[in-house]
Amino acid sequence: MNERIPARAPLSEVDVPSAFKGVPHHNNVKDDIYNTERSLQLLLNSLAKLEKKEDAELIKTFVKVIEAQGLSKRRVLKYVSILSSFQNT
Repeated sequence: MNERIPARAPLSEVDVPSAFKGVPHHNNVKDDIYNTERSLQLLLNSLAKLEKKEDAELIKTFVKVIEAQGLSKRRVLKYVSILSSFQNT
């Protein structure tokens, strides 16, 4: 029992105390700590400030397409932030 377990050992090798067996590792932790949904909404709302309304509509359409493809909200946020930064240059 006193043998040393490597720092990155698989969970199957780690002896979990019985008090914690079956307890999810993310108890009471918000799944999205970066509030990606809100950040994405704010960024999409800021597209209204773009000079070219056509570009804003294209970006919004692109967002709908990539969300339908199943990309994560974080990845969608990254794409929108990159596209909107090109509009400001």
